[in-house]
Amino acid sequence: MYTRHFALAFLVVSYSLLISFPTLLYAAEEEALPTVTVQSIEKISVTPSVTFNGRAEAVSSVALKARVSGFLESISFNEGDVVTKDQVLFGIEKAQYKAQVDAIKGNVFRLRGTLKLAEIERDRRQLLVRRKQISQEELDRAMAGVTEAQGQLLSEQANLEQAELNLSYTEIKAPFTGTIGVSYFDVGDVVSPLSGDLAVIVSKDPMYVNFPVSQRQLLSFREQSANSELDFGGAVVKIRLANGDDYAHVGKVNFIDVLSNPSTDTTIVRAEFPNPDGLLVHQQLLDVVLEESDADMKLAVPQRALLLDQIGAYVLTVDGNDTIQVTRIELGDSVEGMVVVVSGLEEGAKVVVQGGQRVRPGMKVKATEASSAGGGM
Repeated sequence: MYTRHFALAFLVVSYSLLISFPTLLYAAEEEALPTVTVQSIEKISVTPSVTFNGRAEAVSSVALKARVSGFLESISFNEGDVVTKDQVLFGIEKAQYKAQVDAIKGNVFRLRGTLKLAEIERDRRQLLVRRKQISQEELDRAMAGVTEAQGQLLSEQANLEQAELNLSYTEIKAPFTGTIGVSYFDVGDVVSPLSGDLAVIVSKDPMYVNFPVSQRQLLSFREQSANSELDFGGAVVKIRLANGDDYAHVGKVNFIDVLSNPSTDTTIVRAEFPNPDGLLVHQQLLDVVLEESDADMKLAVPQRALLLDQIGAYVLTVDGNDTIQVTRIELGDSVEGMVVVVSGLEEGAKVVVQGGQRVRPGMKVKATEASSAGGGM
């Protein structure tokens, strides 16, 4: 009797296990599937843009040089100062140049006296010739003497102008208002026209930014320009600083070079930017961004979803059967952590943004939707 009851109980338990085994097995398999985070691809607002390598350039820049030789007597600025137009910056010893001016002035006065005497002699001989008391030859000599005295005086007056000019060169002045850099010489140094630069002055506001544009891009911009070839199709000119920040002010194209670089087939384009805070520095390297005035809606994927191999860019997607697929894509511009997809994906496609390293194509996965589109940025 006891044996029969035990056998019956065993059969009931065994039957229950057989019934529940497929469910338990399926649950175990589902639990074993790798988990990935996916994001549905949507269209975002994108302003088409092109980025170029540019370099800042001061509107005015000059290297100060000595135009006469002598000891440097004074330096009348601090390095990095803003100097004003006609401010005296360097002083070269004046004594020898002032002495030259005084000596030549003396010669000028002497030659004026010589000319006056020659003119008096000429007039006297003219009177004597009319009275027929001397020959015409003597009058001719007197007239030639006047001409010679005039020539000598004119030559010495030119020497005086040059001497006065050399004296003025002993004061080296700022040709415009700007910021002055380091002084390459000290007081007491001997300087001359062969000494090289004494210092450099650059203007600060506004600033130019030059950037090379390919002929293809230049023609494209000109075709879009309704009013002027400098309009660049209404494109907005921006610059990006070395730390990745966008510069606060927008620029305007004001010049396109008339020559093209034969080795690169590019033409220099120049834009002008306000620089009230002095953030832009002469010869600074910058990224120049030309943005179109109108925005478009385009598909984009998070940058962290992108993968690269020898063939090109691709993303891992999860299809309707929760299976991993490799999808090749063509990329466009980058926009705030997203990358525009030119082709290869359709709106609503689910791309893997996290956990992709644990899966391979054809593998079943457990997909979890990202909390928001911003999670991919």
